[in-house]
Amino acid sequence: MIKHFFLLPLLLVGLMAGPLRAESKQDNPALATIGSDLTITKFDVINYARPLPNLYPYLTIPGGPKRILEDMIRTRLLIMEGERLGMPRSGAENGGDTAYAIAVRLRLAPRCAPPAESAVRAFYDAHPDQFSSPLFLRLNRFGLRYTPDNRNAVNARLQAMAARLSGGEVTFAAIAADSDDEFDRFRGGDLGFVAQEDASNPIMAELAKAKTGQVIGPLEQGEMLYLYQVSGRREPVPESYESVRVQAAEKQQSDCYRQRVEAMFDTLKARWPVKILLDNLDTPFEAK
Repeated sequence: MIKHFFLLPLLLVGLMAGPLRAESKQDNPALATIGSDLTITKFDVINYARPLPNLYPYLTIPGGPKRILEDMIRTRLLIMEGERLGMPRSGAENGGDTAYAIAVRLRLAPRCAPPAESAVRAFYDAHPDQFSSPLFLRLNRFGLRYTPDNRNAVNARLQAMAARLSGGEVTFAAIAADSDDEFDRFRGGDLGFVAQEDASNPIMAELAKAKTGQVIGPLEQGEMLYLYQVSGRREPVPESYESVRVQAAEKQQSDCYRQRVEAMFDTLKARWPVKILLDNLDTPFEAK
């Protein structure tokens, strides 16, 4: 009887251990592996970012955790390579892992030398977008808010509206008052000229390819679906080589080093393959 008294708590612990482990894995999923021995979890990313002022804010914004994970993977690869090469580790008083990773990176990928004039000119000629005024698009816009339940209905309504706009039956100015976007209503559907300053912005990239007068959309932005129309264009104006020669030299040197670092990480990833286990890291890990 006494044996059963002591076995009962042990049995209960055993029964509870399974669900607790499952809950822990759910709360702290594995995000990536490096090589065959190192696994990075959600909590690892949080603990890595919290003491770093340049990374901590990324825990609170959509897509930020992925940015932190990429930084953490690169740091771990550099540390592993430094240890393989026998480089002495930095103590906390000398910058710790961050300083050590930088030292390894600079050993493997030294800074590029200042470029020759011919290299600067070649870089300038190959990247006219970096030495020109931005493309300016004059945009009309109309937007409607949607929910998961009514998204298809809102999308269909906007498609029908796009057909009427394209056919000249209505104008953006005429429908602006019905937009769910306050700025659209305030501007009467005319946003004015907007600069394409971020080449990675998918909305502006699509609008840049549109013909004047063409209606584009519906395009999703946050909880809104929008119709756009390009009503005017101001094409980029290139700056002369002489006026940007110093800037071009700096950009060429920076681009040279970027390519050198990327090649170095390709080599490290060949030695220790990196596998991302959870692609969707858009949700913030912490509240603001």
